Amino acid sequence: MKMLEYEKMGNKVPEGVNSPSTPTPTLSNTWSPPVNSRKRKRRKSRFADFCCKIASIFCCPPTRTSIVRKLAFHPPVPSQYCLVEDKTAEFGLRIKANKPKLLRVYPDFEECCKQAEIFNVKKKDGNLLAGLRVRCPVLNKPKRGQRSPDTRVTVFYSHPNAVDLADVLPYAVDFSKTFFCDFISYDYTGYGQNLGEPSEAQILCDAECVFQHVRVQLKTNLRRLILFGESIGSVPSIHLATRYKVRGLILQGALASGIKVFFPFVDANPFGIDCFRNIERVSNVHTGAIEVGKRLIFTELENQDVSYVRFFLSTAHTMKSATSKPLKKCTKSALVP
Repeated sequence: MKMLEYEKMGNKVPEGVNSPSTPTPTLSNTWSPPVNSRKRKRRKSRFADFCCKIASIFCCPPTRTSIVRKLAFHPPVPSQYCLVEDKTAEFGLRIKANKPKLLRVYPDFEECCKQAEIFNVKKKDGNLLAGLRVRCPVLNKPKRGQRSPDTRVTVFYSHPNAVDLADVLPYAVDFSKTFFCDFISYDYTGYGQNLGEPSEAQILCDAECVFQHVRVQLKTNLRRLILFGESIGSVPSIHLATRYKVRGLILQGALASGIKVFFPFVDANPFGIDCFRNIERVSNVHTGAIEVGKRLIFTELENQDVSYVRFFLSTAHTMKSATSKPLKKCTKSALVP
């Protein structure tokens, strides 16, 4: 009360005179917006970000090639690996991790690097494509279930859209040891150390170049080659299977077409804007595909289906087996979206 009396009289409040009725403002007493208003602001910012992303995909620039590239291809940036020269390597190159996180995800990555043979393939436009080969260890006397080197098959693997050779390498080593086969894979244009921008035409060209390198330079017989495509890698795998009579075809998480990924009920190709039309190419394939659980392996390969894959890879003398069907007799409905 004394402080109020001093203020009314216009006098300066002396020190030591405080009033409990007029507390000094603190941080806890400051005004803050209601919780609901903050939630509304967050929703508005998220919606604005979503609209900006949609506009950047479909309007910058509004071309089919640009839209497909932004929706379908997501290469790791920066690259997860680097290539270094090594005179002791088979082709003079070694792969090394470019991110510490990679060593945490794959603790045995450095050991896998020692087992990989890295090579480069030169395209017609002058760009280089990085590829790797993992050989199955050669034993003096093959055990039961294993094959001698002259009858061993080679798996040509096309990886999904969001990984590069750094992610493929540990998988390649495990696959080679599990199924006793050689494993070859490559990076698409714009992935890893490869220059350029990825597109549907580019990945088909990349697969063709590396495939010819495997045939001619690495001297691999077509009868010993099995194509393996996962996710978007099914596109170049089916493309190669329509052009060459290889020993087999394995597809995991394959696409029916680009539009069917978002709209499975659409069978047409409106205005020719669809892409990755596996549903049209599959009837021209010259080889066989694995049948698992009465369904062609166009959708997925579960862990319990390893025995089917092992049996499929072990049939070296024929193109057909008890678990395979010729794709020429398959209709478009066999390719499940």
